[in-house]
Amino acid sequence: MGALAEVTAELSAFTGRAAGTDAERRAAAWLHADLRTRGHAALVQTVWVRPQWAWSLAAHAALGVATSLVALTEPVVALVLAAVALVSYGLELAGGGGLLLRLLPRRATQVVVVEPPAPAAVALWVTAATDVSRRGLLRCDGRHRRGWVLAALAGVTALAAARVDGADAGWLGVLALPPTLLLLLAAGLAADVALSAPSAGGPEAAAVAVALALHDELLEAGPAGLSPGLVLAGAGELPPLGLAAWLRGRRPDPARSVLLELGPCGAGGPVWASRQVQLVRAFAPVGRRVRARTRRRRPAVALRTAREAPADEAAAEAVYHAALDGLERLELAPPQASPARSRAKATNQS
Repeated sequence: MGALAEVTAELSAFTGRAAGTDAERRAAAWLHADLRTRGHAALVQTVWVRPQWAWSLAAHAALGVATSLVALTEPVVALVLAAVALVSYGLELAGGGGLLLRLLPRRATQVVVVEPPAPAAVALWVTAATDVSRRGLLRCDGRHRRGWVLAALAGVTALAAARVDGADAGWLGVLALPPTLLLLLAAGLAADVALSAPSAGGPEAAAVAVALALHDELLEAGPAGLSPGLVLAGAGELPPLGLAAWLRGRRPDPARSVLLELGPCGAGGPVWASRQVQLVRAFAPVGRRVRARTRRRRPAVALRTAREAPADEAAAEAVYHAALDGLERLELAPPQASPARSRAKATNQS
């Protein structure tokens, strides 16, 4: 498995490959050339995203703090500001793109794709992010963690509404203190991340190395009924925007595709997350199940190491073998077209 360490080192040499940067673009170009050299018909697609989640978090939190201050003299204005911040950040966490986030400029990111060789089989899309996270005190790698900011915004909105309704200002000021302090802290920590330099990216590079090795192994001797494809997408820090944009454009049939999302491979044993019954059964023996963001609308499993420490070859190998073991246990139902496609087919035949 020395190839894992070799690919990890090669990709880690592209320092500073944060989402939308030239280093991320050069890393994608290197991966594309490497795949073509090894005989794969790899393609590079450009998608446009807004990866400035840290600036967005800071802006929403700062607006929440301003709401608490304005509410002392202008409760109606404060209620409007709080409602805008709450709705905007709620939309962002739901994946729809918040109102404030849309004010930030879009950035180009690259997606390297290798198509599954057997279109009639169930497509197994092996994915990993090619970019790296930024340094900073805030480690905000899940929506459930940013949900605390959403709860604080809901709190200041409710208190602003109470002021408009004529509630006693004395106890409202006491109740407003905890969410306001939380939002102030969140704004500072998010700004710290936004202004920090990109991390070294060893664990992320190891995940890409595992994805490449898995793709090659599955092409040689993968489970029957699965046809492996590869998606190496940029802007994958929080959430995986490059992959999400590719999925929106490609729209793979959920009844005929499985997504294997590889996260950072740093240290500790493999951990995984999934909401699909067949995948839960298949991966239950290979590691600890954790709470993590997974896709609701298609069969998907997210696999990574327990800790995002500096990349460790043994940990990456453990993730590699866990993925193979889980896929070997996966029992696939006979491929079926989605209901929409079935209705369209019946209409065309009639």
